[in-house]
Order: sequence, then C-alpha cells, then structure tokens
Amino acid sequence: MLANGHGVATDEAGAMEWLLKAVKKGHALASVALGRIKRAAIAGSVDFQEAEDLFRIALVDANVARLELAELYTLHSEAPQHRLDAASLLQQCYEFALEEDDKELAELCKLKSPAAVAELVRALPRMDTTMRKSAVFVTNFFTANGQPHRRRSDQIEAFWVKARAFTDIAQQASAANRTAAPALPFSPERSGPQTPGAKTASPRMRGARLALELAAKPALKQGRNDYCGCGSQKKHKACCGR
Repeated sequence: MLANGHGVATDEAGAMEWLLKAVKKGHALASVALGRIKRAAIAGSVDFQEAEDLFRIALVDANVARLELAELYTLHSEAPQHRLDAASLLQQCYEFALEEDDKELAELCKLKSPAAVAELVRALPRMDTTMRKSAVFVTNFFTANGQPHRRRSDQIEAFWVKARAFTDIAQQASAANRTAAPALPFSPERSGPQTPGAKTASPRMRGARLALELAAKPALKQGRNDYCGCGSQKKHKACCGR
C-alpha cells in the first residue's frame, strides 16, 4: 500500500521499512517482494546475492519464489550452474503449482520454460562432465518442445528404466559378440582342451597337431617365426628352417 499509494500517500521508504520487518519475522511473500525490488535494481554482485538469498529464504513457504529465482538467474547470470538451476526450478514450480491448484502460476512456468531449457542446452559446451550429466538429467523433466512435465518422480523413474534397458542391451550385445567371435589361429599356447579340469595336451602332442594342420594346407608357407612343424617346440627359423 505504501509503495503503490493504495489508500494512503506513497511512501517508498516506509514501504521498505515494513518489508524489512516482515522479512525478519519470516514472512515468505515479503521476502519475495523484497527480492523483486533487489532484482529490479541490480547493479552488481552484492545486489544479485541479496536477491538470491531472499528468494531462497522464501522457497520453503512460497512456491512463487522458485519462479522469481529462476527469473533472476535467467536475466542476470550467464553461469552454467544458474542455467541448470533455472530450468530445474521452473519444473518444480510448475509441479507444485498444479498440486496447489494455482493455475496462474502454473501457466507462467509453462510460458517461461521453453526459453530456460533452450538456454540450458546452449550452456552445455561450457559445463564440465559432472554438470553436463546433471543438465541432461534435468532435460528429462521437460517435453521435446520445452514444456515441464507434471510429475518429476515419474520422469526420474522412466529415466532409470531406460538406463537399465540400455545397460541390458549393451550386455547382451557384448555377450553375443564374444559368442560369435571367430576362432583364433592355431597356436601351441591355445591348443588342446579348454574345459576346466581337463588335461592339457603335451608339447609333443601340440607340435603334432600343428604338423597335421600344416600338412592339410600344403599351400600355406610356414613362417620363420612360426613354431616348427616337427614338434620340437622351437621356432621354424631355429629348427628345420635353418
């Protein structure tokens, strides 16, 4: 009343005094009103911090403070963390407004959300890995066109269902690749039974198998660094290939 002159003479100083008293007594809406004044008069980091503190104090009892704080971050900060917080606050404000049947506030949140999400996406390149993961997580609270979802908990559950499904698919693909992997070329180290508890072939037996394999492929030239086909377990260049 004092600030706007409704029914009394305009007295901005008096209005500010009453606001400060109300804030000290813990009135959330007074904190919101004073935060708006500080936000409108921002001239430096001190004013920004004061407005931020006032809105955060009011968050507990006044849902509208989430909208006001998101607006502060959107208008007066380029920090990636504030871009992330602004989007998250708008979704929370929208959800709580629906629970409180505050249709006007819910519509304001819907109106401001697309721009906040767009700013969040533009800030991704300036984020570190941890913050970028949080930002991607927060974008799940909005539709493709930037509108907030009604229930954050539903989106969190859907996110983890997708994450678990992706993990299962990745594990199945990995197992399929291992099963379908082609056999490695014959070598004495891998020849013989591979079943747990089974006996390992002797060096002479492994050499004999290699000789049989080479005999079955006469066109295959034995390399100098291959194991000799005579079963000596020496390299070809140090045995029959000398």
